[in-house]
Amino acid sequence: VIKGLSIEEIDYALEHLDKKIFDMTTPSIIPHIYTQTIHDKTVLIVEVSEGMNKPYFLSDVGMKEGTYIRLG
Repeated sequence: VIKGLSIEEIDYALEHLDKKIFDMTTPSIIPHIYTQTIHDKTVLIVEVSEGMNKPYFLSDVGMKEGTYIRLG
């Protein structure tokens, strides 16, 4: 089931989410964020391109606990 987002949630995410992701990752990640309508619901799409400065991790957790492996 696709829940979708409200207009307020979408506006907030489009305004703040890219900066939050950039600020919370080391090395910094610059995502491509946009909306798409699926079955009359608006969803947020976050695309992260494969980077060259691996590994990427959550800055506040550190490399050991904050590194995630991308599959596929």
